[in-house]
Amino acid sequence: MHLPSLRGSRWLPSLLLLVSSGLAQASGKTDELIRQLKESDDFRVRTQAALALGVSKEAAAVSPLCGALGDNHEAVRGASAAALGKLKNPEGLPCLKSHRDKESNATVKTQIDKSIQTLEAAASAGDKGEIPANAKWYISIGKINNKTSRTDAELEGVIRSAMAGKLRSLDGYAVAPRGEKTDAAKKIIQAKKLKGFEFQITAEAPVYD
Repeated sequence: MHLPSLRGSRWLPSLLLLVSSGLAQASGKTDELIRQLKESDDFRVRTQAALALGVSKEAAAVSPLCGALGDNHEAVRGASAAALGKLKNPEGLPCLKSHRDKESNATVKTQIDKSIQTLEAAASAGDKGEIPANAKWYISIGKINNKTSRTDAELEGVIRSAMAGKLRSLDGYAVAPRGEKTDAAKKIIQAKKLKGFEFQITAEAPVYD
């Protein structure tokens, strides 16, 4: 979405965003929590690590938490399910759904159901362009400049989902619906007194040395 009419002090018309590993990489603290979740022999340590990852707001926490849904201790599985709901990252939805029918513990299954409902509600709100009450910034994710060998449609799904999920997990951010027109975005920004930004994304092909 191109928003030339929104230029000014409240609008950054195009922020060139080079999508790199930095989008998915966690901080050192999060890396340590992921290590504990995967490697600790103490289920209590794994449980606490899962809960901590749930409030980390890191997209990189989704994959290890999904893996921990198969942990041999129900406390870890329940904590991981709760953490995925807390993250509100839509990438956690498929693994929650796939583990639901496999889960034998009723308490854990109930938590999986709650997190599924949370993520579906968040995704629905995002698709409709609903604005959180504490929103300060309105983010439009623009067209992806594709310089990789992957298809445009494939990159749209992966990158847009990851970015929107990350932004929605942070306080104060609202994400514009895909394809929203300039006039509609301008009205929302003015009515809600938000600061608007458009991300222009370039996806570079990886270089292996």
